Amino acid sequence: IASRLAVESSQRFVSQGLARVRSVEHVKVLVEHAVIEADSKVWAYGDAHPTTKGMASTLSLAVLWEDKSGKKWIVGANVGDSRIYLKKKVSGEVKQLSKDDSRVAELIEKGFITEQEAETHGERNILSDGLGLGYEPKVMMTKHQIIAESVEIGDMVIVVTDGITDN
Repeated sequence: IASRLAVESSQRFVSQGLARVRSVEHVKVLVEHAVIEADSKVWAYGDAHPTTKGMASTLSLAVLWEDKSGKKWIVGANVGDSRIYLKKKVSGEVKQLSKDDSRVAELIEKGFITEQEAETHGERNILSDGLGLGYEPKVMMTKHQIIAESVEIGDMVIVVTDGITDN
């Protein structure tokens, strides 16, 4: 239920607002507010239905947008450990655009463990954030990165909701 609410509400929010945006900065604000909307919907449903109280979801949201000059952008955000990757057509480089909200990501960022150590760490599946957890949404979004990356025809955006590999 939580993931369906997150996807439907964020998709609806972006669809309704996309025609009004005029710059990549506006798209970033739209994406940020779509995540806040999704968080609110998940939390409200859980609060109103005792059997689902405390439910939560991760979310990856990516919007492809073209500005007036014809430059194409991928604008996105994630909450939890759902990820957004970009594979460049020309170089073949695969780049993770999003940052995980997880215990091991925090440990890596602080220099306590390496990315290699994180792969087998005992807390690798512990999330530090998710939609519907009851945090103040505006506070929640201040620690999240809203990504904006220029893309070219043939580049591939990969949005992952759960692991695609153990490697």
